Amino acid sequence: MTECFRRKVIRFFLDRELITKAFASNLLSWKNSGFSIDAKLRLYGSDDKARESIAQYLVRPPLSLTKIKYEPFKGKVLFKTKYNDYFGENFKVYTASDFIAALTQHIPQARVHLVRYYGLYSSRSRGVWKNMPFVVRLAPEGWVKKQEEQDIGEEDDAEVKVERQDLKGSSKRSAWARLIKKVYGIDPLICEKCGSEMLIVAFIMGPEQIDKIMQHLKKQGRSSPIIA
Repeated sequence: MTECFRRKVIRFFLDRELITKAFASNLLSWKNSGFSIDAKLRLYGSDDKARESIAQYLVRPPLSLTKIKYEPFKGKVLFKTKYNDYFGENFKVYTASDFIAALTQHIPQARVHLVRYYGLYSSRSRGVWKNMPFVVRLAPEGWVKKQEEQDIGEEDDAEVKVERQDLKGSSKRSAWARLIKKVYGIDPLICEKCGSEMLIVAFIMGPEQIDKIMQHLKKQGRSSPIIA
């Protein structure tokens, strides 16, 4: 997939005459192409909201394209923005490599959160704010209405997601199984005896169900399951 993506990108630039054939051949000859694919995030076909979110993220540029201009004659990047009192300027000129280096400085390390929310906007306040009268009293105008709309929207999304999972549950793996595999390195849906993938038939939630199963096994003359 990485090689396919690499060749498609180079073909894209070549078809639009942004690079020459010789330069394209040079890029394809590199042992370390610089292309990579991150497959840690999985999107299911039934999760339209997640697909829409990642699509919006992909098409969003890291900065406003109206603020930058590339000057190919000298290979310079011109960056213009509002006047900054601290730096005392609103215009800066970079070489192409320096501009890319400056831009990548803003990419955070993996699993590092740079934006944190406190008080009313923290995740802890969501769902419990109705039980805190002082929150409702001190909340900004329109905040309560917005939270109520979000709560209703999340409930609707949860109902739709359950319906979709019921329809296509046999074709995709459960989230809990993927998390167990990620943390402990063991796939709970793989049979230890034959190595094939197991299917979830039912969830046993209470002692009554266990008693029923045990009684059924007794009637059938079968022994109880062995607990490893």
